[in-house]
Amino acid sequence: MLLIIFALMLSTTLLSSVLATGDVINTAVQTVAVYNLGSVDETIEGGHGALGTFPDGVYYQVKDLANQDTDITAVGAALTEHDLLVADTTSRQVRSKVTALAIIPDSEQGFGGMQDDTNARRHLTIAALGVNDVYLNHTTAVLLNARAGDTLYVYSQRWPGQRYQMHVAAIVGDNGLVGELPFLLSNIQTFHNIEHDNDDISQIFVSNRGGVTNGVDLSDRVTQNLSSWIPGDVHVIQVKQQGVQNSQKAEDIFSRVFCLTGGGAARRNGDGASYRCTTTPPGADVSLRGYRL
Repeated sequence: MLLIIFALMLSTTLLSSVLATGDVINTAVQTVAVYNLGSVDETIEGGHGALGTFPDGVYYQVKDLANQDTDITAVGAALTEHDLLVADTTSRQVRSKVTALAIIPDSEQGFGGMQDDTNARRHLTIAALGVNDVYLNHTTAVLLNARAGDTLYVYSQRWPGQRYQMHVAAIVGDNGLVGELPFLLSNIQTFHNIEHDNDDISQIFVSNRGGVTNGVDLSDRVTQNLSSWIPGDVHVIQVKQQGVQNSQKAEDIFSRVFCLTGGGAARRNGDGASYRCTTTPPGADVSLRGYRL
């Protein structure tokens, strides 16, 4: 009898630990989903061609709307190049899957601008960059072991037989328009020269009232307002909302796995947002953080 009681106590303790671990992982997944996107809640994309470009006049139109909509705190724009290969000739390191944001000068300011990664008090701007000068965000700098002053060569499958030399002006923090994914930032003129384009952009960035974590709650309303203003060849993407939804899918998986690891079965509660874990030992009836054991 004592062994049975001890076994029941041990199984409950193990399941409690497993569920607590699951809570931590679920929270971590949602946090990463939000902070990887920086201060951006929605993007406007679409356009035409390989880069999905459209006139920069759409940006100025959305900027005018933001002046009338208290739910929108910032609007920025860039020509975005994905899947670049970046080679640092100084550190002799190479990184693929880097995204370049060629930003319209000053449009980054509403997103907090950029801070020097070695001195947070030093505020950096896109307008200060010359042609072929770039900032690397902290994540990219770590991957390349890069420092200010390094020389880069940038390659793309879209530029067969071509490479472009760039100069690292500074390393910036993983915030503002960029999150914790690999980014290279430049003045839009740098990539307009590469693409032989004068005034097109491929992304407009929108930040909602409420900051990095709470702005997502306004996304539906902001999207509706934006959609009524923009031309038909572009559309609004709720990037942060999608990130949170993807993290919730991961949370469902973790909940199931951790319940099963604890010797029970995961059953969705009536609210559709949480799970009830039922264990196999008979007579066990313990409540833990909203879970039914």
